[in-house]
Amino acid sequence: MAPSKKRPAAQSGGLRKKPAARHVDTEEEEEEEEVGDEGEEEEGEEEEEEDDEEAEEEDDEEDVTVRKKPASKDEKPKSRSMKAPPSKREAKTALREAVKKKKTVDRLKREIKPLAQKLKEKRDELRIADQELEKLNAAANKLGRAVEKETKAKELRRKKRARVIKKNAGERVRSLREKLNEAKADIAKFKAAEAQAKKKLSTAQKEYKQLQSKGDQYSHHGFSAKRAVEAAKADFEKAKLGLVHASESFEKCQEQLKTAQEKISQIKEKSQKPSASGSTSAGGKVMKRPAARAGVSARLTAVHGRRFMAFTFVQCAVPALPSDGAAQSTKTVALLQCGGTALLMAVIWKAGMTYLQEQKNRSAMTRPWTAVACTPDAGNSLA
Repeated sequence: MAPSKKRPAAQSGGLRKKPAARHVDTEEEEEEEEVGDEGEEEEGEEEEEEDDEEAEEEDDEEDVTVRKKPASKDEKPKSRSMKAPPSKREAKTALREAVKKKKTVDRLKREIKPLAQKLKEKRDELRIADQELEKLNAAANKLGRAVEKETKAKELRRKKRARVIKKNAGERVRSLREKLNEAKADIAKFKAAEAQAKKKLSTAQKEYKQLQSKGDQYSHHGFSAKRAVEAAKADFEKAKLGLVHASESFEKCQEQLKTAQEKISQIKEKSQKPSASGSTSAGGKVMKRPAARAGVSARLTAVHGRRFMAFTFVQCAVPALPSDGAAQSTKTVALLQCGGTALLMAVIWKAGMTYLQEQKNRSAMTRPWTAVACTPDAGNSLA
């Protein structure tokens, strides 16, 4: 091939000049061209391409010359197992590919940098949102515990009132029975006193009439007989009045005893009344749910339901997002940015008030002093 017009290859003694120096000069030229303007860079690139082409041509010529040169006698033949030296053309091609790949990597790094900054900001927001969610969960747990505590206290007070009312009703029945027995004894006593006073009055009147028939009513015996008649009349009236009062007290005690017995019957009916959660067996006997299960249900309603109320509200408030863990936190961030803290607290408060109202209605249905229809002879259950 003809040598290049710009830089003719040096040929002395049949050997060509090594292109390594040219390659070094080319790299130095590239560094100088990078400092220049854009126009100079384009010219440098064109020159570099031309130099690369010339270097490739020279390498090809050198390879051809080496192949055609006869081997000397002193040189030993190379073994077949030795590998051929790497081609400079392939090395330059690999270098160009590495430079291109480096440019691609630098470009991707420049594109990733703002994305990494955004990701960092989102992670900070996510951490803040998680902290807010933990605070809301703590508040929900606190409210749930308060509701459970208030419910237990109300249930204890209700049971205590029921026990006190039942005890007072039983004591009242016993006291009324004692009063009734006393009234019966008073009636019998006043009846006996009335009969005795009546007999005494009739005897005194008979004696006074005998004295009147004799004309001794104004004598000493006559005045004594008259005073005896008046005393007998007073005793008779007193016994008669006592009998009337004893009869009235007896009737009043009877009515009060009947009312107290009816109240005890109502309390028994309420305590034996099947609950809404109870079930009836084949024999008609009510099978109630165990108290421990009811307590667990109340705790689940009061605590665990309130504990995840905030997170459930976030899920309902932002339904367009997916349901994985990262998206749940994103939902929380979105809701908190829209002022969701106040909404969550309002929902928790409303749920707690609803639960308290349900407990209040349930306790009102089971109060022992509530009027319940009963049969007329219900008071004879304790007789």
